[in-house]
Amino acid sequence: MPFAINFTSDLTVAQYNEIWDHLRAQGADHPAGRLSHVGFEKDGSVRVVDIWDSMEDFEKFGQTLLPIIEKIGGTVTPDVTPTLYYQGS
Repeated sequence: MPFAINFTSDLTVAQYNEIWDHLRAQGADHPAGRLSHVGFEKDGSVRVVDIWDSMEDFEKFGQTLLPIIEKIGGTVTPDVTPTLYYQGS
């Protein structure tokens, strides 16, 4: 069963966009196992909700993502929850 991962952060929209620039440059903007991604701004910081098919794929992607976040300077906190149901397109 897939996992829903809700990220809270102190990232600005500009920092979030910079993360995407780095991911695209590395060819890592569509990682294996990520079923969906939604990013949005709420109360002045970026939030993200991802659906992943496995924790293994999520952790593997983290090896690429975390160094980018550290370089940009920000804090991202994931909250991982197994899904009860997932309907993709």
